[in-house]
Amino acid sequence: MNHLSPQLSLPYVIELLELGMVREALSLIQKLPPDVRESSPGRRAELQATTSLGLWQRALKLAWSLRLGSTNDRNAAAHAFQTLSAEAFKRGKEMEALKLANASLQARPEQIDDFVLDERFPERFRARFGLKFQPF
Repeated sequence: MNHLSPQLSLPYVIELLELGMVREALSLIQKLPPDVRESSPGRRAELQATTSLGLWQRALKLAWSLRLGSTNDRNAAAHAFQTLSAEAFKRGKEMEALKLANASLQARPEQIDDFVLDERFPERFRARFGLKFQPF
């Protein structure tokens, strides 16, 4: 049985994330035992931290690994893909942004509502996106 101090546990990491202490949370995630860190909740926490810190490649890898998992996994992946899409669009990579948006919707089709309202994307993109990916 693995005994972790309260400060080195996943619930504590999640609490830090909720308080906005993202760097501290990520530092602790890296110190968690592999079985905890690599669990779905551990990967979701790391995804939240890496997305918040702009660690895009790491966030993409984590989102990709969660996209077909439980409802919580798919929701986390969808939100991360949306943020990654917004970042790609901001950098002028519209095709990459569309691919990431599509990955978000594959993980969670209901994410379309969030995209249409997401002001990180210009109106023309949101309008085009809303028409192109409108769920049936």
